[in-house]
Amino acid sequence: MFRSSIARVVFGCSLIFGGAAKPCFASDQPAAARNDRVESLFETMRAGKYAEMSFPKLEVSDVPALLQHVDSTKSLKSFPRNSLSSQYEAQCSEGMVALWLIEGVHLGGKFPSNNALCFKRGLELKNWTEDSEKNHAALVKVYRDWWDRVRTQKPEPTKDDSPLKDTLYAWH
Repeated sequence: MFRSSIARVVFGCSLIFGGAAKPCFASDQPAAARNDRVESLFETMRAGKYAEMSFPKLEVSDVPALLQHVDSTKSLKSFPRNSLSSQYEAQCSEGMVALWLIEGVHLGGKFPSNNALCFKRGLELKNWTEDSEKNHAALVKVYRDWWDRVRTQKPEPTKDDSPLKDTLYAWH
């Protein structure tokens, strides 16, 4: 009985999507299991209580959970900041912070740049926060495509396989 119900669902999905049967999910991104380390980090930032001076303790295994936050445009006022930067960004979107953290994980668990700002190379900037945020949607696609390409690499994606390689974008 249970198997025949599953078969009907798969067959129904194949009719809806055409061709081979595909899973019926709202998104093409696979559902990730809850990641307490990442969720705790984002809860702390949302509460305005993030106070660490170093890059958060994150690993490649945290990337799927970080990717769950990249679409968010919620404004954060408390988030990891590189203390070596002379530029102080008072706020940043949750999604941009998530992308910046993914880049930092990719680089071995360190700040990828002075700030969680990402720009197209060669453009004159007027308002750094706004100009960076204009790139948000494009960066989400770049990082999701990168993760789809490298997530099965063993032992881990290499530093040479940069998400921003062959793009016009750079972290500032």
